[in-house]
Amino acid sequence: MKMRSAVLGLCVAAALSALPVLADPVVYIDLDTEAPGIQSTRTAVVGETFKIYLVLTDDGNGTGTTTFDTVILGVYFNDVKPSVLGVTSTAFPHAGDLAANSETVIDAFSKQPIKPGGEMALTSAQGTFVTARTTGRPYLSTAGRAGLIALGKPFSISASQAPAIFAEGKLNAGFRSLATGTSSIIAAGPGGNAEMSLNGQPIRARLVPGVVTVVPPNTTVQPHNDPANYQGTTSPNGNN
Repeated sequence: MKMRSAVLGLCVAAALSALPVLADPVVYIDLDTEAPGIQSTRTAVVGETFKIYLVLTDDGNGTGTTTFDTVILGVYFNDVKPSVLGVTSTAFPHAGDLAANSETVIDAFSKQPIKPGGEMALTSAQGTFVTARTTGRPYLSTAGRAGLIALGKPFSISASQAPAIFAEGKLNAGFRSLATGTSSIIAAGPGGNAEMSLNGQPIRARLVPGVVTVVPPNTTVQPHNDPANYQGTTSPNGNN
């Protein structure tokens, strides 16, 4: 009996080791849409307006593909002190190339078909969001939430694909630097919910914030060319 159990255990272990490691989805904030790669830091002078991308990719550690039919993200900022950054309330995000990742894509809130470059509906994000790797410091401001739904064929992202742009942030008119200081910007599932889902089953992503340092006017700022910070945090369970 012991021999049979040992053999069975080895067979199960071998079968599990043969299974592919699932891809780990990651949500990045790209703070400089003009520079190559994902720029996770930026220095801005007071009064500057800048645009961001919300980017979906995976950690590259797995051989699998993340498949999902719904993605809804809220954007949160001002985690150190209020009013370092602000947003223009009339600036709605535009859909990125993820909207072409599936044959038929609709806006999650307007329910209208949408293509890359189309204006997305923007709704109120619920509450504030606290990252698991801070010391409980909340994000004090939100730019709202937006989402995409794939009808029929789901979205898919994998390590072998280029990162997919979910949205051209809040920023066709812009995030605006209001006062000196530092602020993270993070995209996360609103209300403590998962960022993605497939057939109603939640899929949580690792979240990588962008960090903006705002300096006084007339400060000389070097071009932004920092590599992406691939250390993130998985969105916590529970409410914000």
